[in-house]
Amino acid sequence: MYYYSWLLKTLLLPQLISSLTYIVIGYLFKIKKYSPYLIKIPDRKVYDGKLDRKIENNEKIKKKLTLNLILNSVISLIIGLLFLQILPTEINPDIYIEKTYFIMFKKVIITYVISQIVFFFTHIMFHTKFMYKHFHYVHHQIDQPFSISANYSHPVEFIFSNLPTIMTGVILTEMSWVLTCFCWLPIITIESMLEHSGYKLVYNSKLFGEIVLFDPSHHDKHHKLKMYNYSSYEFVDKFFKTFK
Repeated sequence: MYYYSWLLKTLLLPQLISSLTYIVIGYLFKIKKYSPYLIKIPDRKVYDGKLDRKIENNEKIKKKLTLNLILNSVISLIIGLLFLQILPTEINPDIYIEKTYFIMFKKVIITYVISQIVFFFTHIMFHTKFMYKHFHYVHHQIDQPFSISANYSHPVEFIFSNLPTIMTGVILTEMSWVLTCFCWLPIITIESMLEHSGYKLVYNSKLFGEIVLFDPSHHDKHHKLKMYNYSSYEFVDKFFKTFK
């Protein structure tokens, strides 16, 4: 009875929200020169409407990037349809909606922590010799990443790293479709795009001066060094001795 409600609310709507977030944030970075909140990382070439690539020409890379994003979106839809077959789709999905803001906040925090754990260890896995050679090299084809290259990846990596990073916490915390669509997915999408943007997100306070809200320099070094800085945070890599 509720199958189509699950289909719309837990599969089609999340895909739409993620895609719209990706497009809107990508566009904002394209007109980033008008934003006082973005500061370019020193000595960093960033996306300005053209893609810098030594081997292939810009138009070919643009086409590859677009096709790759479409392919991964289709894959996520197929996996979502398969996953729906094991969900209790005879139950109204709205019964899982969180009752208080505290529960919502707690689920988002727990889901974020889980996403970072999953990302770190799957990222290391895809930097092993075999996995990098056959799959992860695709993401590293763009030496100096930009916002919309965040999800540029081989389908195998997308299935076994990107999707688990985003969805493991959602499943374990039983996050509602409302919280997933309108809070979690925009947060994790924007963070990923910021991490690949080449720009620091800052806020100029009259009281405290310039406050750095997000600094992608750590992950930026990963794209240069390849075998270091697997996490989004320095303290994690320092703990596992993978920091440089």
